[in-house]
Amino acid sequence: MPRPTPVAPELIRAIAHPVRLRIFGALDQQPMTLSQLMREIGADRRSTLRHLHRMEHAGVVCSVSGPAGLLYEATTIPYVSDDEDGALPVGIRRAGVAVSLANVQAAAASALSDGGFDRADIHISRTSFAVDPAAWQRVADELAEVLERVDAIRDDAATDAPAEDAINATAVIMLFENGSRAQDGGAGLATFSHEEALLRAWDLTERLSDRLVPAQATDWASIIADADRLRVLASAALSCERERTSVASS
Repeated sequence: MPRPTPVAPELIRAIAHPVRLRIFGALDQQPMTLSQLMREIGADRRSTLRHLHRMEHAGVVCSVSGPAGLLYEATTIPYVSDDEDGALPVGIRRAGVAVSLANVQAAAASALSDGGFDRADIHISRTSFAVDPAAWQRVADELAEVLERVDAIRDDAATDAPAEDAINATAVIMLFENGSRAQDGGAGLATFSHEEALLRAWDLTERLSDRLVPAQATDWASIIADADRLRVLASAALSCERERTSVASS
C-alpha cells in the first residue's frame, strides 16, 4: 500500500476534485483496472480516464500491465497538512472527508461481517463533550500524538519479518464538531429500538430507490455508501435484538 506523502501546491490542484478524491480512496486499497475503478467510483469511462490522466501527470497514479490488462495504482497517497487543508475550498475539504468516511464505513462493515470486531481487545468508543477553543486544541494535539505513536508501531512492525499470527488491523481517529442533530451530546443514542431501526432502514431504502432511476446517470458510489450504511444498521439492530432477548430470558 502506498505511503502518505506531503502535498506540494501542484498536487493540491491535482486532487482538488470529488472524482479524483474517490479515485484515491479506491486505489488506496488495491490496484484496479479501468472497468473496476469505474464501477467503484460510479463514473463513466471518459470521465474516469480524464481524471486518471491528470493524476498520472501529477505523478500520484501510474499504470502497469497485469494479467487482467492495464492496472492503475497509487504511487503516493497525498497527505494534506493543516495549512494546506485550510487553503482548499470548503467544498473540496468536505468531499475529501466524505470519501474518507465512506472508506471507513465500508471497511468497518466488512470487518463486522467477517468477525473483525469479535476480539475481546478491540476498541470502539464515542465521547461527546463541550469545550472551549483552547481545550479543543489540547484534544487535537493529544490525538495527533496517539496517531504518531501508532505510526511508529506500524513502521517497527513493517521492518520485522511477518509473523504467522500477524493481525491485519485498522485504527481510526476522528475529532469533529457535532452537527445540529447531536447538540444534545448524544443523549438517547444508547437506546436503539426496533421502531427506530425500521425508520432508519426505510429511509435508506427510499434513498436507494430514488438513486435507481433508469433515465438518469447512476451514482454508484452513493449507492455503495448507502448500502453499506444499511448493512451496518441491520447488523446493529440485530445485535440489539439479540441482547434484549438474552436479557429477557435470563
